[in-house]
Amino acid sequence: MVSEADPNLSTCALVVGVNGQDGSYLAEHLLRLGWRVIGLGRQTQSRYIPDGTPGYTYVTADLSRDRDALPALLFRSRPDRIYHVAAIHGASGFVYEDHWQDALQVNVGSVHQILEYIRTVHPDARLLYASSVKAFDAHPPPVVHERLQRHSTCLYSITKNASADLIAYYRRQHGVRATTLFLFNHESPRRPGHFVLPRITAVLANAMRGQPLGEPLRTLNFACDWGSSAEFMELGARLLETDDNQDYVMATGRTWTGLEFTRELFARAGLNWCDHVSIEEPPDESFVAPFRADISRMISVLGHGPQQSALDVAAWILSENHGLMLAS
Repeated sequence: MVSEADPNLSTCALVVGVNGQDGSYLAEHLLRLGWRVIGLGRQTQSRYIPDGTPGYTYVTADLSRDRDALPALLFRSRPDRIYHVAAIHGASGFVYEDHWQDALQVNVGSVHQILEYIRTVHPDARLLYASSVKAFDAHPPPVVHERLQRHSTCLYSITKNASADLIAYYRRQHGVRATTLFLFNHESPRRPGHFVLPRITAVLANAMRGQPLGEPLRTLNFACDWGSSAEFMELGARLLETDDNQDYVMATGRTWTGLEFTRELFARAGLNWCDHVSIEEPPDESFVAPFRADISRMISVLGHGPQQSALDVAAWILSENHGLMLAS
């Protein structure tokens, strides 16, 4: 077991990508610990953490355009912990070829700048880097674990694997303290509504209000391990404080099919999903989840894995975004 985090209240943390769901929940967690937090985002204002929040400073910088901004901020602020949760990442159909230089700088180049800062300026600092299950393959193998060979299948995964390799190199050659999290799907009320779990939750909200069927879902014939963004970030922050300078798969360990999840979620609201969900592709009752996440390394270090299930996350979104409650 490990403690929540280093209780040193003078600790300064830099959260790169603070205006996303991961970065904002992470920053809020660190502020609750009493840390000083610098949030870095490309937007002109902090999205979720208000200006004037004690201990919090927001800095605007577009890392894809201003390549000197991050090294200057690191040298000026001397953070003890750096959390890199920013990325050039588009939804399905996003053409990375048109944004390659930006993705290369944000997803890889800025990571190298942080590693060099730790190596040359602040050897006691530590880096947490948010990668993706896509680093292993576009279609995960039956069991996903940290020792699995990574395989890039798109330009996005190429950038994620390049950064994971950089981190491994700096650990090996320079003793840098840095951890890569290979994140499975993680959602929250701050996730845009076009993602699958928020969409299914919005359909449930309409059903609970007795509203007519909305736009149909494309399919439920898929598999996913969904967790809580806020919980994943808190666990990642704890893992960075351990003596184990290594990488982790971050998932719940429970893989759902789209059909299983939708059926169970609607049942918790006392509804039959068939009466309320419109689907373009007929559901396949024989479809089974083809993969699962092995989170035994995280459990061995922390003593437990994530406690929030996909259903818990959906209930959270339903409550915060739609003002509705599920029966426990």
